[in-house]
Amino acid sequence: MMEEIKFLKELQAKLKHQSEHDYDSQASPRFWVVRDYKWEHVADDHGERTAIYLPDAHESYSMQEYKENLLEEDDREIFSVNQIRELEKAETDQDIVDWVEAYEQDEFTLFSEAEIAVNVSNTFFLTKEACKLHIDQNQHHYTKKAHTYAMTAWRSPEVAKVWDILENFDWDKVGGGDD
Repeated sequence: MMEEIKFLKELQAKLKHQSEHDYDSQASPRFWVVRDYKWEHVADDHGERTAIYLPDAHESYSMQEYKENLLEEDDREIFSVNQIRELEKAETDQDIVDWVEAYEQDEFTLFSEAEIAVNVSNTFFLTKEACKLHIDQNQHHYTKKAHTYAMTAWRSPEVAKVWDILENFDWDKVGGGDD
């Protein structure tokens, strides 16, 4: 039991420090999640980039990914040397779209995408420090843009009570002294 009390006392100190310095403009009770970003299909006039869907491959790619994949693949021989050189020179999404519309022989669909922020499911941290550590240790699961995101357990009396206990309970009264 002493080990658990020691843990709770250390957590209490972190929560108090955080409440004073690192609360990310969130009211108490606050917690942190991982926020990351993903590309989502949107209406054409709301997109940030163009993507291509190849139904035969059951795959979608950004235009830059499509270009890179095609230039790396062995099946690029279905295009002429001049067509490949033209693709190599394509720099913008629109250049690649023009190339696809002129030369892609397989069925395809072009669509617009926008990058949206998402709170990563199954992430919940009592401290910002713990959330940062999780992101650092699990970078392979996230994009380079992943970061901590503070939230408030708004109108949640049980969470508010637990936070109050964690932040204010006198653990020394239950045998958690440093003696």
